[in-house]
Formats: sequence, C-alpha cells, structure tokens
Amino acid sequence: MKNATLSVSVLVVLALVMIFVGCAKPPDAERQAAKAAMDATISAGADKYAAADLDAAKKIWDTSESQMKDKKYKEAKQSYINAKAAFEKAAKAVETGKKALTDQANAAIATLEESWKNVEATAKKLRKKLKDREAWTTDAKAISEGLAKAKEMIAVDPSQAKAKLDELKAMVDKWENRFKEMGARPAVSGQEKARQEGTSKEAKGFTIARMVVGTGVENSEPLGISEAFPGATEKIYCFLEATDIAKDTEVSFVWFHGENEITKTNLPLKMGPKWRTWAFKNLRGAKGEWKVEIKDADGNLLKHVKFKVE
Repeated sequence: MKNATLSVSVLVVLALVMIFVGCAKPPDAERQAAKAAMDATISAGADKYAAADLDAAKKIWDTSESQMKDKKYKEAKQSYINAKAAFEKAAKAVETGKKALTDQANAAIATLEESWKNVEATAKKLRKKLKDREAWTTDAKAISEGLAKAKEMIAVDPSQAKAKLDELKAMVDKWENRFKEMGARPAVSGQEKARQEGTSKEAKGFTIARMVVGTGVENSEPLGISEAFPGATEKIYCFLEATDIAKDTEVSFVWFHGENEITKTNLPLKMGPKWRTWAFKNLRGAKGEWKVEIKDADGNLLKHVKFKVE
C-alpha cells in the first residue's frame, strides 16, 4: 500500500513538471507576429510620420526581448502581444501624420513662392547695385528649380519635400536680407564715390567691378580683405574683377611703398562678361603706407587701393 501511494505521488509530480514545461515554451509565434507588425510599420514611414507612436511601440518590443532573454516566457508572451498592438496603432497614425505634413508643406510652398516673387522683383530694381551677380544667378536658378521639385515631392514624400523647402527658405531669406541692406544704404555723391573707389579715370572697354587687397586668393575669391595688416604678414594680394570686357586687353598692377614705385605686373583681361585676376607682393617686412594702382594698356590710371602694414 505504501509503495502504491509513493508511485501515485511520483506520477503527480511528473504530471506537474510536464504541465510546467509545456507552459514554459518560448512565445515564438507571438514574437514573429510582433516583428512582422514592426517591419510593416517602419516600411509605411512611421519614423517620419508617427515617430512618437513608433518609439512607444519599440520600447514595448525591447521589454519583450529582454524578458525573452531572461526566459520569462509568460511575461514575454504578453509583452509581444502588446507590442504588436502598439505597432499596429503606429501604422494607423502614419496616414494622419502624413496628411498633416502634406498640409504643412503645401502651406510652406505657397508662402515661399510669394516671398520669392518679391525677392525677384527687388533684384530687378537693384540689379545695377548688385556686385555678386554670379552668385545671385546661381542661387536664383537653384531656388526656381527647387520649388518645382518640391511640388512634385509633396505627393510622394511630404517629409522630404518639407526638408527641401526649409533649405530653399534659407536661401530666399539670405537674398531678401541682402537686398534690404542694399536698399537701406544711403546714396553717395559722385565725388565721394570716386574717393571711396580711388578712381581717376573710367576704364575704356571694361568695368572694374571689384578691387581689393587681402592675404590670399582661393577659388578665385579674395581672402583676408582689409585696409591694415600686421607687420608679420608675408604677402599681400591685390584682387581685380573686371566685367563687360569688350576685347582682349591687359592691365598693370603698380605697387608703391610710400611714394616709391616698387614693382609692376602686367596681366591679361580676356574678352567676355567677367574676368578675375590678381597680383601679389612679398612685403619683406616693409611697414608703412602702401598703394596699388591699376593702369590700362595705355598707361592710364583707372583705380587705386591703399593699405597699411603696421
């Protein structure tokens, strides 16, 4: 009798163990379902249009994975079920978020187009005062083409379209501010303008658009522009930009230290809408007042610029 009782007890224990083992299986089906829901939600663009809902769902997923690793299968099973529901919620939020961003992009493009029309109109009025016409032409083309491209992008990817519009807005704002500054500048008399530019005669066959001195030239643009340089400066560059050049010609860069002519460099100007050139001088520690004169092929003084080495 005693042996029979013991056998029954053993059978009960074994049955309980089998039940426990059966309940302790990893929730693979629930994990796969949650993973499929997550992948579908991300593919739908939840990272762009329902980021908050997606992040919340991912946190539940991370908890499920942690529980799975710790073999807490019962808790993990429920967490995967919750994660699947959260990802499905995020997927539904994508359309709402996408519509909201589409509306924002459409409103932004309407506002930007109006601003751009005003900037273009201002540019026409101030065209003669605009020095960097090449930069304006490049940016104007980029903005016009960018607006057209952004319109096409809105229907496909409003998130990318909005990012493009933000980029274009920065360019439009840049020129709007620059034209405002140009419009606010007081007019100067002819005498004052000549004094500022150091002009004694007008160039024949071309226009001097810029003449400055600096510490270098990079990508055909002057660097370190100033009217005064420290005594340790080794070289000074004189940069010249000529426009509306009617024919091939040349100019001379004549360098003066005080009243003494130090050197002269002859450089060509090629026929065309614009030509940039420059000459440099090794200072060799020579401090004091300096001047560079630009003369045409006939030796006529066209313009000069002064600087000081301290």
